[in-house]
Amino acid sequence: MSVIKCSDLPYTRFEERLFKEATEEFVKKAKNATCCGQIIEAREAFLKVYDAYITAASLAEARYTLNTYDEFYKKEKEYYDNVSPTINGYCTEYNKIMLESPFRNELEKLLPETLFKLYECSVKSHSKEIEDDEREENAIVTEYTDLMSRLTIEFKGKKRTIGLIAGFLKSKDRETRRLAANAIGDALSSVSDRLDDIFDRLVKVRTRMAKKLGYKDFVELGYLRMNRIDYDEKKVEGFRQNVVEAVVPVVAKLKDKIKKQLALDKIYFYDDGMVGATDIPTPICQGQAVLEAARDMYREMSPITGEFIEEMLNTEAFDVYARDGKFGGGY
Repeated sequence: MSVIKCSDLPYTRFEERLFKEATEEFVKKAKNATCCGQIIEAREAFLKVYDAYITAASLAEARYTLNTYDEFYKKEKEYYDNVSPTINGYCTEYNKIMLESPFRNELEKLLPETLFKLYECSVKSHSKEIEDDEREENAIVTEYTDLMSRLTIEFKGKKRTIGLIAGFLKSKDRETRRLAANAIGDALSSVSDRLDDIFDRLVKVRTRMAKKLGYKDFVELGYLRMNRIDYDEKKVEGFRQNVVEAVVPVVAKLKDKIKKQLALDKIYFYDDGMVGATDIPTPICQGQAVLEAARDMYREMSPITGEFIEEMLNTEAFDVYARDGKFGGGY
C-alpha cells in the first residue's frame, strides 16, 4: 500500500450547504424517530458530514499556519472564518435535539456519559444572535496569527523570527541570553500599537458576545466554549491560591539558590532557563537525529507505538522547525 505524505493529502473546500442539508435531514429523522436506534442511525449520517467539514477546515488551517504567505490557504482560512459560525449554529440545533430527545435515557446508556454535558456547553455558548460577532472574532484571531508568524527582527546578523530567537534564551552565555530577550522585546515593541489594537477589539467583541448570551463577562462564556465540564472558575481560583501558597515560595527559594550559585546580583527574565552552575541540559543530537532517536524509543516501548512513529515519520507528519511565515510551535 502506497504511503500518502501529509503534504499530499487532497484538499477540497467544504461547502456550507452540505452541512445545512445534513442538519435538515437529521432533524427530520430525529423528530420522526420511533426508537432510540433510529436516532443513532440518523446521528451517524450527520457525523459523517461533520467529520468531512472538520477534516477540510483543519487541513486548511494547518496549511495556512504553516505558511501564512500561501495566498490560496489564506483565502481558505478566511472562508472557514466566515462560515464556521453558521455551522456552529447547525451543530447547536443538532445538540438541542439530542438533549431534548424523548429517547435521551436510552441514548445516554449507548453513548459516552460526558457527551450530553458537552452538548449542554455547546447550546449555552452559541446562538444565531452572536454569529456576526463570531465572524469578527475569527477575523481578529487570524489577523493576530498573520502578524505574529511574519514578525522578524535582526539578531546576530540575520533576520529571525521570535521563535528562532527564543532558542538563544537557553544559551550558556548570559550576554547572549540578554541580547535575545531584548531582541524579542524590540520585535514586540515594533508592533505594540497593532497588538494593543487587536487585543482591544478582541476583548470588546468577546464581551459583547457574552452579554448577548446573558453572561456577566467572557470568562463564563470562555469556560463553556472550552468544554470545561469537570471544573469551573471557582475551582481555578482555588488552584491559583494553592500555587501562591505552596509553589511560589518553593520556586523563590530555588531561584535564590541558583542566583547564589551563578554569583548574580539578580535573576532576570533571560536567566529563567538556568538551573544552576552546571550546564543547561540540551539534546545530544539535533534536527533529524532527534526524530530518529524518537523512532528508536517508541520501537522499544511496544510494537503499537513503534508502528505509530513509523507512520508519522513515513508520512512526514512532523513539522518542528521555526521559520518565517510559520505560526509558533511544532506540528
